[in-house]
Amino acid sequence: MAGFTMDYLGAFGSAIKDYFIFCGIAFVVFYFLLRRPLANRKITPKPTEPKAPLLEIGRTIVANLLGKVPFVLVLAYLVGAGWIPRKQIYTHIADHSWFYFGLTIVFDFLVFDLWFYLSHRFLLHSRWGYKHIHIVHHRSVDPTPFARNSLHPLEGVGNSMFHILPVFLIPHHPMAIVISASLQGLVGVMDHLGFEIFWPGFSRHWLSRYFVTPVHHHLHHSRSVKTNFSFFINYDLIFGTQSPEYHEVFEKTVNRRSAEIWQP
Repeated sequence: MAGFTMDYLGAFGSAIKDYFIFCGIAFVVFYFLLRRPLANRKITPKPTEPKAPLLEIGRTIVANLLGKVPFVLVLAYLVGAGWIPRKQIYTHIADHSWFYFGLTIVFDFLVFDLWFYLSHRFLLHSRWGYKHIHIVHHRSVDPTPFARNSLHPLEGVGNSMFHILPVFLIPHHPMAIVISASLQGLVGVMDHLGFEIFWPGFSRHWLSRYFVTPVHHHLHHSRSVKTNFSFFINYDLIFGTQSPEYHEVFEKTVNRRSAEIWQP
C-alpha cells in the first residue's frame, strides 16, 4: 500500500514542479524580459496588477492541498486495496509500436479537451457551479500563466480525474504520459498567457480557426463567462458558443499600434 501511495504522490509532486516551471518561465519571459517589446500584444493593454500572480499561486496551493492531495491519497488506497484497476503501464515501446505510442498521446489530449469544454459549458457555468465552484478561477479577470491551476479544490479534482483517466482505460508508456501532461500544461499556459502570440488572420483561417488562441480564452475571463468555453480545439465554433466579438478583439490585438498601448 505504501508503495502505491508514494508512486501517486510522486506523480503529484511532478505535476506541481511542472506548474511552477511552465508557468514561471512563461511569466518571466512575457511579463519581464519581453514586456516592452510585446507590449502591443498584451490582450488587456494596461499593466497587470503585481498582486495578481501571487493570488493565483496562492489559490493554486489551496486547491492542491484541499483537493488534489486527498484525491491522490484516496486513489492510491483504492488501487492498492484492489477496489479499482491499476494503471495500465508498459515499458517497452515494441510491445505496442510507435504508432500506438503516438495515439495514446492524442487520446489523452482529446479526452481532457472534450471534458474541459463539456464541464465548463454545462457544469461549471451552471448557476450553482459558477457561484460555488468556478468563481474561484474567474477571480483572474486579467489572467497570468499562474491562473492555469488557480481553481476551486473540487474543480481541481475533476480535472485531475480526466488527466489520469486514460491511463486506467488503455496501456500507456511512461514517456507518453509525460508528453501528454506536458502538452496539456503548455496549452493551459497559452490559454492564460495574457499576450496574443499568433498572427493576423489566424482566427479566421479555414484550419487554424478550429484552435483556441490566448485572446479566445482571455475573453472568457475578461468579458463573458457564457462564451468561449474551449481549451484547445475550438468546440465553441463547432457548437455555436463562440463570442461574437472574438475575431474583432483578436485582430485589434495583433494589429495594435504602439501609440495605442496604455501608458501609466
